[in-house]
Amino acid sequence: MTHNKYSWPLAALAVFGAFAVMVPNAVAAFTSTATVQSNSAHAGTLSTIFVDANGSVLSSPIMQITNAQPGMAAQTTAIRIKNVGSLPASARVHSINVSSATSPSLNDVLLATITDSNSHVLYSGNVSGIDVALSSIAATSQSVLDLSITWPDLPNVDDNPYQDSALSFEIALDATSI
Repeated sequence: MTHNKYSWPLAALAVFGAFAVMVPNAVAAFTSTATVQSNSAHAGTLSTIFVDANGSVLSSPIMQITNAQPGMAAQTTAIRIKNVGSLPASARVHSINVSSATSPSLNDVLLATITDSNSHVLYSGNVSGIDVALSSIAATSQSVLDLSITWPDLPNVDDNPYQDSALSFEIALDATSI
C-alpha cells in the first residue's frame, strides 16, 4: 500500500485551518443591544348612559302616561343614548321588569313604536317586547330614538276591562364595544 507522503500533513493542516477559522468567529463576535423606553398599553373605556335633552344623566323616567284610553293621542318621548366612553359601541335598548298589578294587562292594548332619527320604524309591538339593536354609536357621541305609545281604538274590541289598569316597565341599555 502506497501512501502519499503529503496526504497526512495536508489533512492535519486542513483540520487545523477549520478550527482556526471557527474559533475567532465564536470568540470575537460583536454584540449590540438596543432598548426603546416608555412603551405602554392603555385599555379604552365603554360607558353608555341615558341622558336628557341637555345631555345630563337622566334622573327621571323616560315616559309616564296618565289617563290612558282607547284612541288617545300618541305619547312620544325621546330616548337619548350617550356613549361617554372612548370606544365605539353597539347597543341594545329593551324593556325589562314589565309588570301589571291588574288583569288584563295594559301590555295587551298599548302599542309601542320606536323610530330612529330618520323616522325608520325599528320596533312596533307590545311594551314588553321592546327590543332595538343599534349597530354603532361613536365614542363621545349620542344617538336619539323616539318612543311613542298609543292605545289604538279597535272596532269590536271591548276595552272596558282595562279601566283603572296599571303597567310599569323599565327601559334597559346594554352596550358592547365594536
